[in-house]
Amino acid sequence: MPVEVETIRSVEVPTRLVHGAGAVTMLAGIVHDLGVTRPLLVTDPGVAAAGLAERAGDQLSDAVVFDQVRPNPDIALVDEGAALYAEAKCDGLVAVGGGSSMDTAKSIGVVAAHGGSIADYEWGRDPITARIPPLVAIPTTAGTGSEVTLWAVITDHDRKIKFNVGGTPLIGPHVALVDPELMLGLPPAVTAATGMDALSHAIECYTCDYHQPFNDAVALQAVELVGRWLRIAVEDGSNV
Repeated sequence: MPVEVETIRSVEVPTRLVHGAGAVTMLAGIVHDLGVTRPLLVTDPGVAAAGLAERAGDQLSDAVVFDQVRPNPDIALVDEGAALYAEAKCDGLVAVGGGSSMDTAKSIGVVAAHGGSIADYEWGRDPITARIPPLVAIPTTAGTGSEVTLWAVITDHDRKIKFNVGGTPLIGPHVALVDPELMLGLPPAVTAATGMDALSHAIECYTCDYHQPFNDAVALQAVELVGRWLRIAVEDGSNV
């Protein structure tokens, strides 16, 4: 009798991870490889004032800057960014900052690919059917993980709720560019808070109902890393 062979369906992993001290200097080559010639640089005023957005922008020759991201990004903010993306004829996105900047950039990408308002793409409403434009996510804190997640969280002030957009590889950043040097020198309170955010994500991953062995291993390693290094990072924000 012929041997039965089980075919394992491949799972799309949408995000390439580039990690290392000084990795931000690779941004120009990454954007070029993605075929992007006019990216929209999405960031917030604080990151811009700290010069972190400029370190990324210096690698880009024809970027359009959208630096109006605010905490808990809302529908109006995303739609404003999407309008600028279309008006400036951008063909890709670079997000620099925390989870708010990266969630805003993902959501701008959804509107750029599908039209309408980001409110149309709340989970359970209109489906996301097309890949967002090329997106490079560059975190400046260690906590949210938004650079590799398949979700964006958006605020609806009228309903006084936050809603999810995504749940599909079509919204994931194309590249997560993680440069620890961009996280040096943060105020100790910020390092502590974002580090506890990372710890919370790891514990949540390990204890959730649908955990799996591979995820468990990564979650436990994250717990160990935070336990070993967070106190040191808070005590000395320049310790790379």
